[in-house]
Amino acid sequence: MGKKLGEGMNAVVYLCYKKEDTDKKAPFAVKVSRADDEERKEAHRKEFEITSSINHRNIVSSIEMFDDEFKGEIYQIMEFIQGMELLDKIAQQPKGHYTEEHAKMLFK
Repeated sequence: MGKKLGEGMNAVVYLCYKKEDTDKKAPFAVKVSRADDEERKEAHRKEFEITSSINHRNIVSSIEMFDDEFKGEIYQIMEFIQGMELLDKIAQQPKGHYTEEHAKMLFK
């Protein structure tokens, strides 16, 4: 795994490249999550179904998912988008939130 991009309660996200990409021009993100029970696995499958079916410039798309039953982990391969998390961006706004008009522009 490459550089750690972020960490939440249930997953860690890493910046990665294919081995053949020696110039590191095509980054992607790998989300590694604990999947030690069927309920968590099903939640990850549903998340993957949704995020792999959405095509929007402001929403990260999922590319592939696989389950390592030996380690009890699920790996979700996602596109990498340079920038910051939405909550951090919102916190930077003058009043701590976007105006309704600005929010509409982001999600059109």
